[in-house]
Amino acid sequence: MGIKFIIDKSIMQNPPPWVDKTVIGFPMDSVAQYRGRNGLHIREYEDRFEVHVDAFDPRSHPLLHMAFECMPTVIRLII
Repeated sequence: MGIKFIIDKSIMQNPPPWVDKTVIGFPMDSVAQYRGRNGLHIREYEDRFEVHVDAFDPRSHPLLHMAFECMPTVIRLII
């Protein structure tokens, strides 16, 4: 997955206005997910946002995203 940033809601209360709410992605107990340009993926939790950049945006490259990002996550969840 790469580097993940955690932003406490005391610092940022809402996601940026230039991201779109989405259902694409593993929720990981999040209350909402957002996607932006260039693979930006934000998960919103009750107390924080977790932000990372996907190598392949599933909206424009679904097969590459599945092969290189979803499958490793599925394998980690199984193990």
